[in-house]
Amino acid sequence: MVEEALSNFGLFIDDENKIRLIDPERVTDSAELRDECKDFTDNVLEFKKIVDTLIEKTEEYSKQVEVARLKHYNIIS
Repeated sequence: MVEEALSNFGLFIDDENKIRLIDPERVTDSAELRDECKDFTDNVLEFKKIVDTLIEKTEEYSKQVEVARLKHYNIIS
């Protein structure tokens, strides 16, 4: 009953019986969202590293192919 009356004024009581301005459930949800965002960011950064490595290796391979192609044309001519 007291919690309901306080919530009408935007006040909440947490598990430690402290008055809060933010609903404790929203604080928990917010913390979970923050953690999920951090995990997502970490995954994106790891993906970027993988893609950067792939691009680097592809560029190296294309240079090797170009050298082989030029050698081949010099042999034929």
